[in-house]
Amino acid sequence: MTLKDWLLILITAAVAVPISLFSPFGTEWLKKRRAVKSKSKAAIRDEELRHSLLQVESYKQDPHRLQEYLLGRLLLVSILWIGQEVVDYIIGIAVNFQYGAADLARSYAPLSTTAALTQAAESLIGTILLTVVLMIGIRSYRLYQHVRDYDKYREEVNLEQKRLSEIIGTSA
Repeated sequence: MTLKDWLLILITAAVAVPISLFSPFGTEWLKKRRAVKSKSKAAIRDEELRHSLLQVESYKQDPHRLQEYLLGRLLLVSILWIGQEVVDYIIGIAVNFQYGAADLARSYAPLSTTAALTQAAESLIGTILLTVVLMIGIRSYRLYQHVRDYDKYREEVNLEQKRLSEIIGTSA
């Protein structure tokens, strides 16, 4: 691969990562919007809501199980975060070696460029891994909120299911 190919890959990743960071925030809105447009999407959304409500109800009935779930997620987030740091430091060592080799070779330009690209890749990898950690945390916190505010959540789900049943053509 040429330097131009690597630059194109990094630019593409630099655009894709921010998009992927913010896409989960619009997912619920998109699902609601799509469900209104067709019976099959409405049926799929209705089933998702039914499953989500059952999950929240089971955690509401057994708070100990919710605590186990949240502790497991906390442990997973910690492990992933530590893993991300390990990857970050390993790539950082490679970058330092490349800069050192460039200095030894009297500022041999390709080594400096390679080091800069490796450093950019390190940032992108770190961003992707931390995005995974962020999504796990957000999903876990949402579930916690739904269990904590169960009555409000149940009303919202029932209201949306009622609208969906009108689209599907069945009674609620």
